[in-house]
Amino acid sequence: MLWLLAERYNEMKHPRRLQFELFLVSFLSLFLEVLFIRWTPAEIKVLGYFTNFVLIAAVFGLGLGCLMANYKRNTMLFLPPYFLALGLVVLAFNSILVSGPSGDALLLSGAGDVPVINLYLALGFFYLVISVFFIPFGQITGRLFNLLPPLQAYSINITGNILGVISFFFLSYYTVPPYVWFIITSIALIYFLPKNKLTFTLSISCLAILAGLVFFMSLNSIWSPYNKITTTHLKMQKEPPKIILPFEEMLHPESLQNLSTDVGLNVCIGNVFYQYILDLSDESILKRPYLKKFQNQYNYGYSIAPTLVDVLIVGAGTGNDVAGALRMGAKRIDAVEIDPMLVEIGRKSHPEKPYANPKVSVHIDDARSFMKKTGKKYDLIVFGLLDSHQLFSSMSSVRLDSYVYTTECFQEAENLLKENGIVLVSFALGINALVERMYGMMTTSFNAVGLSMPNQYHPIGVQFLGTNSQFPELPKGDRYMGLFLDQGKRVPLSTDDWPFFYVSEKAIPFEYVMFILLAMLISLSMVFPIIRGKKWDLHFFFLGSAFMLLETKSITSMALLFGSTWIVSSIVIACVLLMILLSNLTVIYFKPRKHHVFYALLFASLVVSYFLPIGLFLSISFWPKLILSSIFFSVPIFLAGCIFAISFKSAKHSNLALAFNLLGLVVGGLTEYCVLVTGFRYLFIMAISMYFASYVFLFGKKTD
Repeated sequence: MLWLLAERYNEMKHPRRLQFELFLVSFLSLFLEVLFIRWTPAEIKVLGYFTNFVLIAAVFGLGLGCLMANYKRNTMLFLPPYFLALGLVVLAFNSILVSGPSGDALLLSGAGDVPVINLYLALGFFYLVISVFFIPFGQITGRLFNLLPPLQAYSINITGNILGVISFFFLSYYTVPPYVWFIITSIALIYFLPKNKLTFTLSISCLAILAGLVFFMSLNSIWSPYNKITTTHLKMQKEPPKIILPFEEMLHPESLQNLSTDVGLNVCIGNVFYQYILDLSDESILKRPYLKKFQNQYNYGYSIAPTLVDVLIVGAGTGNDVAGALRMGAKRIDAVEIDPMLVEIGRKSHPEKPYANPKVSVHIDDARSFMKKTGKKYDLIVFGLLDSHQLFSSMSSVRLDSYVYTTECFQEAENLLKENGIVLVSFALGINALVERMYGMMTTSFNAVGLSMPNQYHPIGVQFLGTNSQFPELPKGDRYMGLFLDQGKRVPLSTDDWPFFYVSEKAIPFEYVMFILLAMLISLSMVFPIIRGKKWDLHFFFLGSAFMLLETKSITSMALLFGSTWIVSSIVIACVLLMILLSNLTVIYFKPRKHHVFYALLFASLVVSYFLPIGLFLSISFWPKLILSSIFFSVPIFLAGCIFAISFKSAKHSNLALAFNLLGLVVGGLTEYCVLVTGFRYLFIMAISMYFASYVFLFGKKTD
C-alpha cells in the first residue's frame, strides 16, 4: 500500500512535482532539525549544555548536501538504515557516562559500573553523525534550487520551513510523545524513498523499527513542552535510614528498599535526577523521622516571615514548596511553574495534594513574565529549587532559568514585596562562585541580605534571604551570616544582558572552546574535499553568519520580554521565517536591483538597536510591548532578507549560493559563544561587522 502511494506521487506532472518536492524536503528539514534539537539533548543530557550544538550540526549537514547537489549518487538511499543506526546509538548512550575535565555536578551524573566516554569524543562523534544525517536533505534541496527559478524556489523553501516549525510547535504544545514525531517523519520520507520494491520495503522496515525503538525509549516517560520527565520509586537506605538519590542506587543495592508511592517519588528530567516528591506532613514525619530535615527545608521561609497572607512561589514544580506554604498557614498562594506537566504530575502524585487546595492559584508561565504582569504585593516570595540546567531553545544559550537569576529579576521581586516582606531563594549548588554571585546580586537588589545554612534545615544546599526593611528574627540555633560575604564584588553579576549565572567568569569555558575547535576541524575536513576547485562565495557566507546572530538576538530578547518558554521561542522562529518570506516576495514583486539603500537602512537599524536598551519595552503593557518589540526586531531581519533575495536572484549557481549561506550560519552559531564574554548586546556589533564584510565581498564580486 505504501509502495503504491509512493508510485502515485512519483507520477505527478514535472513542474508541480518539483515544487511539491522542494516544499516537502523543506518541511522535513526544519521539522527534523527541531526534532533533533528536542530529542537528542533529552536522551543524552550533555548535548543540551552546548549552545546551538544540534542546530549547528544540522545546518552544516544541509550546507554540505547543497554542495553535493551535482553528485550522481542519491544519498537519500542510505538515510533509513542510517536513521535506525543513529537511534540505536542514542539508546546506547542512555547507559554511558560522559565525563569532562571540570564536571558540572548536574550535567555529568551517574555511578556504579557503567561505560565511560570522554566528553570531547562524544561531542565530536555526535557533531559528525548529525551533520551526515542532514546531507540528503541538503542534496535534494540544492538539486531542486538549480531546477527552479531562484526566488520562487526560495519562497517555497521558506514556506515549507515555516510549516515544519509550526507543526512541531503544536506537537510539543499538546505533549505528543516522540514516537509520533518519528512516525510523521517516516510518512513524509516515503516520497523520497527509492522505488525499487526491495529497497523500498527494507527502508520502510528500518523506519518502522526506529519508531518502535523510540516508543520503547519513551515508555514510562512524559514529554512536556520542555522536558522528558520520568518518575521512579524512592529508595531508602535501611541503616541509617536515608533517602538515596537515583544515581547512588547502584552503589549498595543490597542495603536499599523501595518506598511506597504514598511517601513520594523521584522526578528525573532527561534521565537525570531533578527533584523529589515527598509527603512532609506532620503525620508522615511521625512515621518517618528521617524526612524531618526535608520538612524543615520547605517550612523554613514560612517560619520566619512576619505574616503569610499572600505568598508567591516561582518554580513551584510538583508542589513541595506549595505544600510547605499550606502547612505553615499561608492564606493565598500564587504558584508559578513554566512546565505544565510538572504541575500535572504534582496534581496526580503528590501525597499532600497541594494543588487541589482552594488557597492555591496555579499559573503556567515563565517567572519573569508573571512578575511583570501581576499587580499584587506579597509577604513572601519563594524562589524554589528551579535551577533547570535545561536550554529553552538551542538557537540561543539561554536556559529556562537564565532570566530568573539576574540582578534585574531580583529588583523586580523587591518591588513586589509588601512592607516587611521577604524574598527567599533556595539554591542547590554550593559552588563558591555561584554562592558569591547570588549573594552579590541580592545585595544589589535588597536593603538587607543574608545567607542561611541552618543545621538540618536545607539538606540540598543554601538559602538566601532578602528584604526591603528590617531583617526578621531567625530560628534559634540557625547559623546566620549577615554581611560576611564581600566575594560578590569579585565575580561578575548576572544581568539581563549577561544572564549566564552558571558561568564562573566572563570567559568562554574550556569545554566550549574545545567544542568550537572540534566543530571547525570536523567541518573543514568534510567540506574541503567537496569544495576543492570551487570559488568560495564569501558574500553569501557572511550574510549567513550575520543573520544567525540577528536571529539569536531576537530570540533571547523576546524571551526576556515575554518569557523563556518554548511557545515564545517557536513563535519568534516562525516570525523570523515569515519576515524572510515577506522580504523575498517584496523583491519578486518590486524588483529592486541595487543593494545600497538596503545596506544603509540595515546598518542604521542595527546601530539604533544597539543604543536603544531593551529595558525600555519592559515597562509598557502587553499589546503595545508586543507590537513595538515585533517591529523593532523585524525591521533588520526584513532588510537583511531583501539583501539576500536581491543577491540570490542573480546567483549563477543557486545551490552553491545557498550552501555558502548555510555554512555561514554555522560560523555565526559558533561566534555566538562570544556573548559569554561580551553579553548579548554586542551581537549587534558582530552582526554589523559581518554585514559590512558581506558588502565588501559583494562589490568585490562585481569587479571580478
